[in-house]
Amino acid sequence: MTDICQSCALPFQSENQHGTNGDDGKFIDENFSVDDMVNYCSKFMDDVNKVMPKPLTREEFVQNLKTTLPNLKRWKN
Repeated sequence: MTDICQSCALPFQSENQHGTNGDDGKFIDENFSVDDMVNYCSKFMDDVNKVMPKPLTREEFVQNLKTTLPNLKRWKN
């Protein structure tokens, strides 16, 4: 399985993209909700589609985020 960001679900392309802060992986902006992240990530849909075998529609992209994000470490309670 590809390593992905546990906040936004984007895949890491190389090891240097992994977090390296001395805060032990603490997520910032604790008031940022899953819906906020969906809206934020939607801005990058065109970039993500460039590396997808089959580009996603906006609706598919948003639905994928809404399904995936709640299962990541940042969003699990």
